[in-house]
Amino acid sequence: MTTEITLPKVNAEADPATPAVAALCIRCVLAVILIVIGSVLVASIADHVAWSAKGYEPSPYHGSTLRSLRETARPGVSTADSWNPMNEALLVARSADGDRLYQKLFFEARIKFQYPPTSLVYFAVLEPFGLTTPNTLDLINFAVFAVGCVSFAWLVLLLLSPSVHSAAPRHWMLAALLVLAAVLYYPSVQALKLGQIQVWINTLFVGACLAWLRGAKGTAGAMLALAATIKPQLGIFLIWAVLWREWRFLKGFLAAGLPVGVISLLLFGVPNHVAYLEVLSFLSRHGEAYFANQSVNGLVHRALGNGINLRSDNTLFAPVDARVIAATYVTSFILLAIALAPALKAVPRRPGIVDLAIMSLCATIASPIAWEHHYGVLLPLAGIALALLCTSAAHRVALGVLTVSWVLTANYLPVVNHLSGTWLNFIQSYLFFAALMLLGVLVYLRRQIEGSDRPHGMMLAST
Repeated sequence: MTTEITLPKVNAEADPATPAVAALCIRCVLAVILIVIGSVLVASIADHVAWSAKGYEPSPYHGSTLRSLRETARPGVSTADSWNPMNEALLVARSADGDRLYQKLFFEARIKFQYPPTSLVYFAVLEPFGLTTPNTLDLINFAVFAVGCVSFAWLVLLLLSPSVHSAAPRHWMLAALLVLAAVLYYPSVQALKLGQIQVWINTLFVGACLAWLRGAKGTAGAMLALAATIKPQLGIFLIWAVLWREWRFLKGFLAAGLPVGVISLLLFGVPNHVAYLEVLSFLSRHGEAYFANQSVNGLVHRALGNGINLRSDNTLFAPVDARVIAATYVTSFILLAIALAPALKAVPRRPGIVDLAIMSLCATIASPIAWEHHYGVLLPLAGIALALLCTSAAHRVALGVLTVSWVLTANYLPVVNHLSGTWLNFIQSYLFFAALMLLGVLVYLRRQIEGSDRPHGMMLAST
């Protein structure tokens, strides 16, 4: 049995199946991946040297991707950033105050349980099997992380299929380097280190991209719906699907999301679901000033000197500031317009993998609170962009921008925190700016695809 996979065409003259183009493509991908991996090694060594000179004292000015990865291997290193609040929420939901979950936990106890009630459905399923202890959930996270890394490599290789088949001896070396690049991606490593359910979202998103490429749009919708039950910002894909008239995607989204929603209503009641809207309103008004919040909200808070910049406080949020709220809403509107506008054109086309990528990236950046680990979804987006840009030297500028963006997102660079008390503290938002660079590359790709007259199709054997 075969499945036809339609790949975006960004260069009308270059055929990725020809030996010359295939060789160029593989060399290009290898070069970018090696640059990214090399940057992580160099930055980590430089940090270790500087940190050792300070006697290895804990500091917000030192740290690296490799150090974070090494720390994930230590027993009990996870701070159970997701696990503890979610377990607390499940306990409250089953208590006499069960219908006041958010009032009791978020507003009174000041425990930052910021997830929707639907996220607790998975904990309710795991708990009878004794699988909700932090250590057990960390082990599950390691497995999900590993699946995500391998799936990322598969995604890029699938997009490179014509070139890879024409350069078979380099196939396994490329696959190994792609997995290594995924392992060394800071936002993903940080999610693993913190004990964050974001690891599940990252892997679900890679799976959705794979499903989309293989023509299983319903499956792609289902995976994104499951991610949206944990991270409600991804619910924007409902509107995206309707505007694009992607009915198979929409059916899959509803088929997976609605049952979880119904179970959540039965387990936790309507009042808690309504109360969650108050939590979202509170978060959009306040946000976070801590440097790990890589959003417009965080950037403006820090520029204005609001809140705590260099230290995370598990009970406090940044103060309400009308200027921050205005900046957040205006930029969120612009970002969502960038993602959704093509679906409203008079002569609509069918959406592709690049449109899916742009929507997910804009949904992430537009959020008032976008922690470093939330940017784990950028890894497959960078991989998609790399695979599509590598077929021609005509895209060298975009490829250069992508490489810089990837280097910045793959590395933890806390040395910039020395600027926290100056007007240059916007540099602390380097991850946010790297995401904007990637968005620019994806928009460029979208325009190239829209201007291409001939779609490029190919046949792949189903697995």
